[in-house]
Amino acid sequence: MTNSDLLASNEIDDFYRHIRGYWGHLSASLAGEDSGMLNFGYWANECPDLYTAQINFLDKIVGTLDHQGFVGQGLEIGCGIGGISIGLLKKMPATRMVAIDISPIN
Repeated sequence: MTNSDLLASNEIDDFYRHIRGYWGHLSASLAGEDSGMLNFGYWANECPDLYTAQINFLDKIVGTLDHQGFVGQGLEIGCGIGGISIGLLKKMPATRMVAIDISPIN
């Protein structure tokens, strides 16, 4: 790993450390429940907030997989803190997920 690679890696880690609390607050439900996701979600008609959009996104993924009778393995690239993988495993526990991210702190 070169010095510039190390610097870029540190910048990415710093970025995620900086935004994690912000995203947690921004994507919390009105009841204070954290989605555990660092994404912009799926904004269906009359979607009231980011939390709901993130849950919609997860439901879209699960619906597609469940509709196809998916039982097996999945790979989430750029998982952030793993919210999609965790949510998918809660809804489809027979699935095996591998989640990877560029930032080792995630």
